[in-house]
Amino acid sequence: MATKRLQIPLAEADVRALKVGDFVTLDGLIYTGATMFHERFAKGILPPIDFSRANVLMHWHPITRVEDGKERLLCITPTSSIRYETYGPDIVTKLKVRAFIGKTTMGPNTTRAMVDFGGVHLTRLAGQDNLLASQVQKIEAIYFAKELGIAEATLLLNVKDFGPFIVSIDAQGNNLFSQLEIETEKRMLELYGRFGISPDFDYPETKAALWSQFVKK
Repeated sequence: MATKRLQIPLAEADVRALKVGDFVTLDGLIYTGATMFHERFAKGILPPIDFSRANVLMHWHPITRVEDGKERLLCITPTSSIRYETYGPDIVTKLKVRAFIGKTTMGPNTTRAMVDFGGVHLTRLAGQDNLLASQVQKIEAIYFAKELGIAEATLLLNVKDFGPFIVSIDAQGNNLFSQLEIETEKRMLELYGRFGISPDFDYPETKAALWSQFVKK
């Protein structure tokens, strides 16, 4: 499948054209947000970013090292986006986010907000940590590092050909992980039937029962 290369700020039409499973790379300005970014957002505390130019938020705790008086990225490992589901809908509507970058997925409320506004969730591939760091052209700004420490700071990054990422939630509300779960369950039932295993078979319960008898002996 061809990779789609998009320019930030992302246009609504380009985002709505994406489908679950598409591969995407990005050029332009993105910003990062971890736990304290979201907690402070809820209190109305935001970094002085022009969100109309940077409409992509990456869920990430920065990992850097100071070299020659400047912060240098060591690696980029986006964190689990579902951690921030509570804040997702407001982030979309108030900051006009067209794309989240993170690990795995987000929940139904954020999905509905992205469907209404025209947004997607992009999930990372395995083993990209060093690659993603090399695709950052410049750290444009670092916010709140003195108050919160670098791991909770917000970074504004200028990226080029950043990714690839997989569209895990598209602007129609389709969810890659939900589809995989359904397909996996269907496949498991087929395998159970092939090997004569009851669909009600519960491995943890069976294991616990056998272990308890072993301990009694």
